[in-house]
Amino acid sequence: MALVYGDELSPEEIAAGKTRPSSADAESSQMARDDFFRVQMDENAGDEGDQVKLSADVETLKAKWDSEDMLDSIKNMFISGPVGEVDADGQAYEETGGDFEDIEGGGNGEADEVPYVGAPPTDNETARAQALAKKKEALKAKFDEQYDDSDDEGKKLDFYDEAKAEFARQRQLNEAEFEGLDNESRAQIEGYRSGSYVRLEIHNVPCEMVEHFDPTFPIIVGGLLAAEERFGYVTVRIKRHRWFTKILKTNDPIVFSLGWRRFQSMPIYHLDDHSIRNRMLKYTPEHMHCHATFYGPVSAPNTGFCAFNSLSSEVPGFRVSATGVVLDIDRSTKIVKKLKLTGAPYKIFKNTAFIKDMFNSALEVAKFEGANVRTVSGIRGQVKKALGKPDGAYRATFEDKILMRGKSSALGR
Repeated sequence: MALVYGDELSPEEIAAGKTRPSSADAESSQMARDDFFRVQMDENAGDEGDQVKLSADVETLKAKWDSEDMLDSIKNMFISGPVGEVDADGQAYEETGGDFEDIEGGGNGEADEVPYVGAPPTDNETARAQALAKKKEALKAKFDEQYDDSDDEGKKLDFYDEAKAEFARQRQLNEAEFEGLDNESRAQIEGYRSGSYVRLEIHNVPCEMVEHFDPTFPIIVGGLLAAEERFGYVTVRIKRHRWFTKILKTNDPIVFSLGWRRFQSMPIYHLDDHSIRNRMLKYTPEHMHCHATFYGPVSAPNTGFCAFNSLSSEVPGFRVSATGVVLDIDRSTKIVKKLKLTGAPYKIFKNTAFIKDMFNSALEVAKFEGANVRTVSGIRGQVKKALGKPDGAYRATFEDKILMRGKSSALGR
């Protein structure tokens, strides 16, 4: 505390915040420096006590370090000296003797792969060539392990190769099992193989086919899968053809050419309203895709189709009315449309009115509670609650007083 604060102030004065004059600070700091760097002397010792002797015999030191024996005894302590342990007399062990292990290489005559510490080896090019050769051998072994097909026994196959090998083994077993059977028995068990010639017998063929049959033209025979024989509601993405002059209207009959089938149905056009609902459209939009739902045979998604309003060859203009692709076959689609109902007020208060002739029962009113209504003049209101009599009447509030001759309409979904 005396070195830090000086001897002029006591601890109580320091705690009270009292300071000393600047002259006392300078004197105290000088005393502190003197105390820090002063050599402590033993009072009981003589004049020379514990003082450090800085004088030395230069000639004796020079003769000591010029001695060859002295230099040889400490040479192995430096990096340029020989490697080995030193005994108590300063003599180095032989490199082959003792239990000394040469960690930095060169002691046992073997090549070292760790980075050399100190002076580089004499034959640097040879060491570099050996390291490069080892690296090439490791890369070659890794490449042969991955891509060499010469040794299939030790190579691990992936899923695709294992599946192919399994199919090949099963085919060989089938061939060996059916080898002794004739073709008819074999066809009854495993079916007709690819590339086989079969004979088809077709019933109820019209006579025109026989009269106008031309053997130079092939007849294509096709079939339907079990899933394609079902019927349901199909949702498609459709667009009116740019060359078709008329617009397409909801519930108008239209002929679809979809897959193997050609059928007529009445589509309902709608739009996906932000993935919340399917909003019904009265007509197809101009130069834009929309969705359509119709009843017909179920087809696989991404199946293309074209539509016609009439298949007659006497129709003027372009016959293809729309094109599109199948989207979904879940056979259930919920389509909503805008609903507009009108009613008349029969009792009016300040901002409240009783409306009738808009709904048929209190249950319908309860379904539209909270719906927005608007008069012909533009005054907005809201459906509040159903009334007991007459049936279908309700109480509504408006932002202003309405007139008795006005009509109100409710908009809902």
